[in-house]
Parts: sequence; structure tokens; C-alpha cells
Amino acid sequence: MDLPCTYEDHTADIEDNRILSWTLFVIVRSSSLTGRELPNVRQAYRTLQGAVQTYPVGPESCVGRTYNRLNADYEPMHALCRFFLNNSGPTHERGTGPCSPSW
Repeated sequence: MDLPCTYEDHTADIEDNRILSWTLFVIVRSSSLTGRELPNVRQAYRTLQGAVQTYPVGPESCVGRTYNRLNADYEPMHALCRFFLNNSGPTHERGTGPCSPSW
């Protein structure tokens, strides 16, 4: 006799962690880290890499997210991710900062 059963499948491979994983990947590949921070960032990336798919996400993925008591810890980390992803390299888009050319 089969009994109906419903349950939640908890996994680390969620979008919140994928944002962290991609950001750490970008940071590790950049040359902006000194020798002191690099081992810690690499270790964090390797830890996530075993449980989370790493694929490109943009800084816009960090904005407009819904946080609650279960995922509130991600909010400050996603703010840092947005900073690093926004400033991780050149872009084809015109900037809006005060140093942007006006042509």
C-alpha cells in the first residue's frame, strides 16, 4: 500500500548561492586581490563549487530580490556581490557617472 507523502527537498543549488558562486569566480579571476585575501576567496569559491552550479549572472540579479527571515543573511552579501559585479570589468554601455563623456 502506497501512502501519499509530500516533503521539501532542501538543496544548496539555489539562485541566492549561484549569485555568490559567480561573484567569487569573478573575484578569483581578477587581479585585484592581494596574497592575503586570495586563499580565503578561493576556499569560499571551492566550497560553493561542490554544491552550486556556477553560471554568469549580472549585477541586476542582486537587485529587487525578496528577503525574509529565512534568507535575510543573503541581503548584505548580495549587496557586496552587486558592487563587485558592477565594477568587475569594462562594459559596452555608456556610464552615468560624473566622469562619463558627454558626447
